[in-house]
Amino acid sequence: MTVLPAERVSPRWASETPLPLSSCRLANITASSLSLTCQRPDVDAVGTTHYRAEVYFENRTLFANVTSERPNFNVSSLDAGTSYQIKVYVTHGPVTSQPVVVSAYTSRTSRTPSDSRGGGTSVGKVLGGLLLLLLIVVAGAWIRHLRRRRTVAAGERKKHEVKVPSDETNPDVVPTAVGE
Repeated sequence: MTVLPAERVSPRWASETPLPLSSCRLANITASSLSLTCQRPDVDAVGTTHYRAEVYFENRTLFANVTSERPNFNVSSLDAGTSYQIKVYVTHGPVTSQPVVVSAYTSRTSRTPSDSRGGGTSVGKVLGGLLLLLLIVVAGAWIRHLRRRRTVAAGERKKHEVKVPSDETNPDVVPTAVGE
């Protein structure tokens, strides 16, 4: 258990306005979705704490209202190439903090199905490549083994063949010219 100094932690009562979130970061922004993560205030809160993100279009029309028990939000079904303003609140019971405002802009093009499967290197691609390489090495070794076996078998056959001397290599036979 960590005990923080008294000046750093002061209990907040349900009737007091909660401190707003801080260090909000956008991540995984695509043409149709985004993720937002914020830091909780460094204060003990009495009662239940909820977090809310209101997502507005550029013209200040409310697009979505997302609630969470953690200061992490995933927003989907967004329009491609659109500016959004996100207001994030902390709620303790009936009391709500001042908003933290974050601006976001979705990408213009959506990912294609091949991109969503992983445009970069994935574990599956690496393992598949290694498996293919292993298969090629094993096939090459097997072919080499079969060739070596044939060569040895051919050499054994030559050892056991009865050599009949030909007339050209026999010194007792005098070659005659055809047509004399």
